[in-house]
Amino acid sequence: MKILYLPLLIILVVVSAAAQVQLPCILQGELKGSFQPPTISVTASFRDTTALTFVTKTVDVIDGKFSFSGFISYPHAVHLWYEDDSNYLSTNIFFINAGTQSVEVDSDEQLYQTPDVSGSTAHTKYVRIFKPDSIEYLNRVLDTTVANLPKTASAVTLRNLYRNFYRVRDATLLVDAKDYTVQFVSAWLILRYMHSAGYNNVYEQIFENFDKEVQQSSLGIYLKNRLTEGRKFSVGSSFPAIKLLDVNLKPKVLTFNRPESNGHTYTLIDFWYSSCGPCIAQFSEVKALRRKYSNNTLKVVGISIDNKDKVPAWRGVIRSKQLTWLQYLDLGAANAKQMGINSYPSNFLIDGNGKIIARNLEIEEIDKLLAE
Repeated sequence: MKILYLPLLIILVVVSAAAQVQLPCILQGELKGSFQPPTISVTASFRDTTALTFVTKTVDVIDGKFSFSGFISYPHAVHLWYEDDSNYLSTNIFFINAGTQSVEVDSDEQLYQTPDVSGSTAHTKYVRIFKPDSIEYLNRVLDTTVANLPKTASAVTLRNLYRNFYRVRDATLLVDAKDYTVQFVSAWLILRYMHSAGYNNVYEQIFENFDKEVQQSSLGIYLKNRLTEGRKFSVGSSFPAIKLLDVNLKPKVLTFNRPESNGHTYTLIDFWYSSCGPCIAQFSEVKALRRKYSNNTLKVVGISIDNKDKVPAWRGVIRSKQLTWLQYLDLGAANAKQMGINSYPSNFLIDGNGKIIARNLEIEEIDKLLAE
């Protein structure tokens, strides 16, 4: 269930990659519409100056036209944007490659349109295979549906909506893509999808089928590292020790490896935050689950991702909702981000040996598992 969206910009840490040859890249553009900003900027979704450099990232718009020039090693996802005190223009991502390509933007449709692009082989294949307008349309419909649901709507209802959407969306990545360019496009989309919805082991299978040149590019190395990090928190892995704060804001290192339980005790780790309606709506189900099973069978640990200024609100929810199980604070989602958690509520079910046996189960699914 998608409640919290984080920015889609991927910041590249320094990686070592095979030498990458940069070729000239020109992006010519035109703004179609009554809104004509004085300048426009281009930003790569993946900042890697070894593979993409522009002479300047912000250029003047003259009579509705603009042009960027630079050098590129492999197809890149970029977006155009402009912002001032009263206006904000931002396109969806589109793909550019070496050579000259043109882009047309409807400047009156200022938010998240997929622009018309010509001359880019990468973008043509992206549109043909992945149909971004359809995906973006479904995403907007889903977000609107969720926004209009009653605040009392269960987490089950919301999560099922998003699960079905992700299943349809991820299916596009399973296209038998032996094409070098399509592989780069897939790599970009996997990173984007992981950023919004977390790790999925199907992404590992897709990556293994990439050409070596794609795998060993700086993008490929970064993706592999992200997959490795995501795998650490996948089913079958040991849940790591994490540093948190207790309700008195005192540091606490939480560990979940309790071999003395012989695997008979389960721990439900529930990530939430104080203004998350579905998180709070789910507490009644968690209480019922705790009443049904003894503390020796199921322990519950709540972890909020609230910021420091939300600590009073966090404590207030604990008191008002009478949350009697352990509660900790992952200040600013420091641990949650490393785990690839970008939607809430989010949970892990862990056995007595600290192994992750399930992620993001509904409470009724946990009940069925414990009853077996």
